[in-house]
Amino acid sequence: MKNTSLIITSICTLALVACGPGRTEQAELDKAAAEAEKAAKPVAELPPPITKNTIYRCRGGSVIYVDIFGDNESAQIRIDDEVSIPVRLASSENGSFSSEDGNITLSGSGDKITATLPDKGSLACNS
Repeated sequence: MKNTSLIITSICTLALVACGPGRTEQAELDKAAAEAEKAAKPVAELPPPITKNTIYRCRGGSVIYVDIFGDNESAQIRIDDEVSIPVRLASSENGSFSSEDGNITLSGSGDKITATLPDKGSLACNS
């Protein structure tokens, strides 16, 4: 009887050891595929930080909000109120900024700028 119990216990122990925490081939393939997919995704590029924002008051009562981005290659402008849709401007060779369609331009720097707006023409503005 003791021999039979010893044999059954040995068989059960061997069966439990065989069911250990080993990985299957499919699990390894899935892990490798997930890592490859993660590596293939492009890294998100953050926009440049806003380094300067200035409020300009223009002749005729217009107010222009200008945000200069960290790369000094682009700016954002809002006209007359802070809830208006901002327009992205790009820098040109002479240091002025203009919109993609060319309707809005900003030139000058510091406290005085000249802005050309579609409905208002050319405006001299001070901060």
